[in-house]
Amino acid sequence: MKISFEWLQSFFDKPLPSPEAVARLLTMHAYEVEWVEKYHDDTIFEIDILPNRAHDSLSHRGVARELAVLAKLPIKEIISSLPAEIENVRKLSVTIEDEKLCRRYVGRVIENIAVGPSPEWLVRRLESIGQRTINNVVDATNYAMFTLGQPLHAFDADRPDSCGIIVRHARAGEAMKTLDGQEIRFTEDMLVIADTASPLALAGVKGGTQAEVTEGTKNIILEAANFEPKNVRKTSQAVGIRTDSSMRFERELAPWLASEAMEYVTALISDTAGTEETKIGITIDAYPRPQAPYLVGVSTEEVNMVLGTTLSDLDIASAFDRLGFPYEKKNPVAHVLSIARGLEGKPYLWGASVAYDAPKRFDCSSFTAYLFAQAGVNIPRMTVDQYVYGQQVSENDIKAGDLIFANTGIMKRGIHMETKEYLPGTQVPEGVDHVGLSLGGGQVMHATEKEGKVVIEPLAQSSGFQNIVGVRRYEVPERFVVSVPAERLDVRLPVDLVEEIGRIVGYDTVPVREPRSDMPSPVPQEVLFRDAVRDALADIGFSEILTSSFTAEGDPKKHRLLENPISEDKKYLRHALAPAFSDVLAKGAYYKDLLGIGAVQIFEIGKVFDKDGEYFVLAIGVKRLAKDKKARKEDEILNDALAVLSCLIDISDKKHITLYFDKNTEIAIAEVDITYAAEAIPVNSITEPAYGVSPDIVYKPVSKYPFVARDISLFVPEGIGALAVEQTLAEHAGELLSRIMLFDKFEKDGRISYAFRLVFQSYSKTLSDEEVNGIMDAIYEMAQSKQWEVR
Repeated sequence: MKISFEWLQSFFDKPLPSPEAVARLLTMHAYEVEWVEKYHDDTIFEIDILPNRAHDSLSHRGVARELAVLAKLPIKEIISSLPAEIENVRKLSVTIEDEKLCRRYVGRVIENIAVGPSPEWLVRRLESIGQRTINNVVDATNYAMFTLGQPLHAFDADRPDSCGIIVRHARAGEAMKTLDGQEIRFTEDMLVIADTASPLALAGVKGGTQAEVTEGTKNIILEAANFEPKNVRKTSQAVGIRTDSSMRFERELAPWLASEAMEYVTALISDTAGTEETKIGITIDAYPRPQAPYLVGVSTEEVNMVLGTTLSDLDIASAFDRLGFPYEKKNPVAHVLSIARGLEGKPYLWGASVAYDAPKRFDCSSFTAYLFAQAGVNIPRMTVDQYVYGQQVSENDIKAGDLIFANTGIMKRGIHMETKEYLPGTQVPEGVDHVGLSLGGGQVMHATEKEGKVVIEPLAQSSGFQNIVGVRRYEVPERFVVSVPAERLDVRLPVDLVEEIGRIVGYDTVPVREPRSDMPSPVPQEVLFRDAVRDALADIGFSEILTSSFTAEGDPKKHRLLENPISEDKKYLRHALAPAFSDVLAKGAYYKDLLGIGAVQIFEIGKVFDKDGEYFVLAIGVKRLAKDKKARKEDEILNDALAVLSCLIDISDKKHITLYFDKNTEIAIAEVDITYAAEAIPVNSITEPAYGVSPDIVYKPVSKYPFVARDISLFVPEGIGALAVEQTLAEHAGELLSRIMLFDKFEKDGRISYAFRLVFQSYSKTLSDEEVNGIMDAIYEMAQSKQWEVR
């Protein structure tokens, strides 16, 4: 993203450090500045904003906020005060039909404006970051977006069918011509901004020409909305249009930003396009589900444990102050108990959200999750997950602040027998479906569907806790509870706060320590067994491969059929490894010259699947390539490999070995059930290898370019050995020679004939015939100069 130094300076009364110093600060503490260049009297930075910071940083204000923190400079408030809103403009209505895809829509009517060229300062700023100017209204919306990060749009208020905005799904057959002249057809999963007659814009992606702002426009409708990221991305990809707006929505924006951006762009349009008759309408704010502030807690001990530092409470508080993160120091259990009683009587709502419904309504687990969240302790949302997450304590040792779990036996909502989100699939055979907070003194507080509200009652008399299955405690130290700024969607966990503290104090201040040398846990015997098989086969020249776990072939009665395969040829989980080997062996034959091999020798250890489960199988494959009758046959090589493995696998038990032979293709494959073999090995019969000093090995990458093979036969005088001829050929073949092999030799009339295969390959390009011919011509000339006859 391009960022203007002059634009950044507008956020500060005090002068910024030099552009070079700004680039260094940002790179070392926030983002990577890829390059810096002069633009007239300005300096432009190209900054790589990573996805985790795109929520708040794809704007000049976002970068300015970081600079304010890093350079310890106060940042200015840039939202101008508006002229008094005048209500006697045309009425605007906003209807959101899918509040999950449109979380907020802020609209406003402005009448009697004058559309024309933008002022020089506005043109200069937009052009400095590579944006073209259109007119003072459109430029204002773009400028506001690059200033605050919130996309905005302006419609000609006289061109829609009525002054009513409807955010809805597109209808089958609907189409629109975009502002850049493209004709696009909608599908029903796309979201559009429409009037009562037709779409005006593709939500979050592109506006249409039907309500385009032109020089003849007098009245406008302004839009500042918040759209769901996945739908915007899917829509953008489907129509092949990606804009600065869609990019920001795809990365997700905080809904609160829409109202602030509306005030900012209104003031800007009033300044750049306003007239004496301009009227500014009231703000229409459709915000179906406002989200509560997000709280995250972290203790000083946790910060120092992660960073390896000895920071004090004062150091951490100072870091939060610089970041502008509001915080309080709280004792979690004490805070939970202090706020709990104030929620007595709140209505019950099954499935209530901690983020959207609390503290107005609760179900049992959202009530407990909300209480601990307010104390800076994020516990799982669901009852069964809270049960597994907490520290188990005896029912006889219940303290105030503990959570009490029960199995009510009521099947209306289901009894959970395994975890859902925390360590999903963990079995809970006793079953859990209800939770409450111990207040001490034998009292429990819980949200109950039976009473329809949050109640406090004696634990012994509560119908919801007649079958208590466990008590859990969440003991955490006193902590900083941070109210995360709405725009910082990347701060959701304690480690996120630790990262922010680390950035501020400077990673260069984190002490350098050697990593702890903990004793590793023992490696399972079956893993050691598989490694031993790998080593044994590699030692005799076999190469390990990995093939796909999906296959086209299978019997639905015996094999596992995928519910949602990625393609028709991958609809089953494989039930054997051997079927894939024939193709791999055939492809491997192509590289025989490059590798200098007389046979392709491969193996794979992988899982196969059937209706009863999954298990490990070893497959060994051989394809004979050498045509020499003296060369070993494929079945001989395979049997030798099995013989080598006989010390690890009982080869005599034919039930667990399947052999495949094909004389026509000279392929031999063996498939061995090594799950069975591993189980049959005595415990501790295979030990972990002892590693000493590693040999000094330098990895040489494999070239991605094709190789070229050429043959040459030479008659040379008696007494000249094959090695001497090979070395001479290699010297004249140059650096592109990858391999040279002698494949034929005979003697006649006092001379010796040697036939060599030369294999050429480049690491930087595909070799042409002309290049290889040039090398071979040089070799021919060398042979003639030595009076060697080229056959």
